[in-house]
Order: sequence, then C-alpha cells, then structure tokens
Amino acid sequence: ESKRFPDCTPEGLLEICTTAGLANVEVKALEIECRFETFKDFWHPFTLGAGPAPGYCVALPKDERKQLKQALKSELGAGPISLPGRAWGLKTVV
Repeated sequence: ESKRFPDCTPEGLLEICTTAGLANVEVKALEIECRFETFKDFWHPFTLGAGPAPGYCVALPKDERKQLKQALKSELGAGPISLPGRAWGLKTVV
C-alpha cells in the first residue's frame, strides 16, 4: 500500500510534519499480532468493501475474486492464521 499511499510511510509522515512546521518528530511502528481462528474469519472483511484491500477485492470480477480467495487460502491455510498488523505512531513537542 505504500505505493498507493506514500504519506503512510515513516518518510511520508515525517515530510508532512516537517512541512507543518513540527520539529523533533519521532515515527514509531506500533505492531500487534492479528490472529484469525479460521480462513473464513480472515476472508470475511475482504467481502465488505470497506478500505483499500477490501475495496479492490469486491471490485474484482467474481471469477478473479474466487481465484484470489483460493490463492490466499493455499498460502495461509485453513487456520489458525497469524499475521503482523502495523500502524505508525507520531510523537512531537509543540
């Protein structure tokens, strides 16, 4: 997603803060484990269309969406599935 959303990278966030006149900005990765008991639990959010990846998924023709689902299931297995989740945190003094 960093290609589609270049501002959502440490460098992009630092640039935004610098442009806004903020100094001594620290960017830190906030990471958690995203655990899904089954592949069905993992796949369901992709069917809702909210957000970049689910929006892409629901826009695919039905046969391509099915191929994507099968490829992911082959890669991840039936479950449980554990993947890293990351957000970027910013810290500065104003």
